[in-house]
Amino acid sequence: MKAKKPKKINSYSEPESTVEIIKSGTYLNMYCPHCRKTLNRGEYAVFKVINPEGEEGEVKLSPYLNVYTRESTISLPEGQEVKDILCPNCGKSLICTEKRCDACGSRVAKVLVAALTQIVEFYICTRVGCHWHGLSEEDEDTIRLDDSLEW
Repeated sequence: MKAKKPKKINSYSEPESTVEIIKSGTYLNMYCPHCRKTLNRGEYAVFKVINPEGEEGEVKLSPYLNVYTRESTISLPEGQEVKDILCPNCGKSLICTEKRCDACGSRVAKVLVAALTQIVEFYICTRVGCHWHGLSEEDEDTIRLDDSLEW
């Protein structure tokens, strides 16, 4: 009588995905990359903005991922890039020179957001009406934005 070979038990299992997803509707705590102070004011992320005509005002954006509401104290023409977006705390420009919008090619503003257990770079298109937003290439290795245009 032949001895039965023991069944091979595969104790190795594929690791679960190391990519975390930030779900749509998640409240994003935003910070200035220069002074590191919060940009959140209750239900809004607040920025100083300069429109194409050079007028300076305030823009309030929804800090909830993929919620695109905004209020502004000055005219921001649909389809045009703003001239500048500034931190309301330190007054420094948030325009990022090394990255462009993946959807329309416009300049982007860079802020920091608290994502999961880290602070990551988060980009917002400066063209009024463009809803593109994204993360740095390095952060995309571990974090994805739910229902985002970036992936």
